[in-house]
Amino acid sequence: GRGPKVGVEEAGQLEDLQHRAQLLQQVEKKLVEANKQIIDKEAEVRKLEARAEEYENAWNQKAEDFRTSYPNIRAHLQRKSMVLQQIKANNQILEQERPRTRALEAELHQQKAQLRSLVRSLQEARLLPPRPNILSEILQGQVDLLALARS
Repeated sequence: GRGPKVGVEEAGQLEDLQHRAQLLQQVEKKLVEANKQIIDKEAEVRKLEARAEEYENAWNQKAEDFRTSYPNIRAHLQRKSMVLQQIKANNQILEQERPRTRALEAELHQQKAQLRSLVRSLQEARLLPPRPNILSEILQGQVDLLALARS
């Protein structure tokens, strides 16, 4: 013979063993493949977690920026609001004063007209020099009326 004789029983066991070894190899192959997929997925998850952390940090920074600038914005808006209220109050005062202002303007106009007429009479009576702008000189205090009256 060519080596030890293998009995039928042993041959069956060897065949069974070989079959089991093949099954184990297939399972091992599948395990390796599954392991590789798990490692890939874990890497993907780590990338996503890193991106999520970046987003969260950026969001926290924006929130912090807002928190620090909010009081300034709020103070600015309050100041603006106060100024607007003052403007409104001043406008109300102006509205209330407008009739009185118009009355004063009319009175001033009337007084100037009377003064103009008085100056004309005094010029005709030769009590004032015949200068054309003497009224504005008088109004601005540039003419000494007492000295003119004495001369």
